[in-house]
Parts: sequence; structure tokens; C-alpha cells
Amino acid sequence: MINTVKIKLKHKLSNLKSILPYEAVRQANDSDAMVLTFLQTTYKAAANLAQWDRAALDYAPVLKS
Repeated sequence: MINTVKIKLKHKLSNLKSILPYEAVRQANDSDAMVLTFLQTTYKAAANLAQWDRAALDYAPVLKS
């Protein structure tokens, strides 16, 4: 049985709020992935709302072969 927990973010234009309940993370099969997804989603929403130049700010790792 696969236990999935959906991350729900509530965004308001005047006051951006993102909440990730501790209990949801605690019960997740992969809490690291859940937190990372939450942080990435929150960053993207805030950056887009603030109209940041994401192409200049976002990090793209360079992999050495």
C-alpha cells in the first residue's frame, strides 16, 4: 500500500501563506521529498508573485562526467 500525502498550499496575492503541517511530514513515506517539494513550490510561487528574474536566480547544477 502506497501512502501518499498531498501538499496543499494556500496562496493569497496580498499575503502569501504556505503551510506544511508537521503531522503530514511525520506520517509521510518520504518526508525528505515532501519537504523539498514544499520548499520548491513555495519558492516558485513567491518568486513568480514578486516577478523575480528566475532565469538569473535559479540554480542549475553542472554535472561533471
